[in-house]
Amino acid sequence: MRKLLAAALFATFSVNANAAPITFELSSSASEAPFFSVTNFGITLSFSNANLDGKFDSDSDGLAILDATGFNFPAISAFDLSFDENVRLISYDIGFLNNYGDESFTIIGANGSTTELGPFALGARNFDTSFIVTAGEALMFAVDPGPGLDGIIQMYSITVIPVVPLPATAWFLLSALGGLGWIRRRTA
Repeated sequence: MRKLLAAALFATFSVNANAAPITFELSSSASEAPFFSVTNFGITLSFSNANLDGKFDSDSDGLAILDATGFNFPAISAFDLSFDENVRLISYDIGFLNNYGDESFTIIGANGSTTELGPFALGARNFDTSFIVTAGEALMFAVDPGPGLDGIIQMYSITVIPVVPLPATAWFLLSALGGLGWIRRRTA
């Protein structure tokens, strides 16, 4: 019985530690779209409110987050992104790059922010600051194209870890303890 209780406690409090990373691939055929979203494992990542030209472009290299020369419209200088569940930002992957090392972007949320500075390179890169994003929270994604106002950066993917809220963890513990009590009563 004690072993069962220990196993239930361990499983309950290790739920958050065992959450698997989820990667959102941003490559698609969206062209001049006013809104962009991708769903993976039941969690949706949405991009909206692109200012300056109000449109997103995505191809097999990813979503254009900084674009002053590649596609045939003005650069995106800022947009919002949001998740429909609580997540922790972990890393991103750059799929195409044509930059001069002076570009940067900042993601600002209620629980923190991160500024990613050039020079950028192709491939995976951890966010400089990892922070929790609550469900429905609009993060502001601001781009600084640098003094040259040129270059292209396409983000191929964003990786997050789902966050299990404490009340859900407590519910699992109470359910496990109730089940153990019921089993003990039934065997007695």
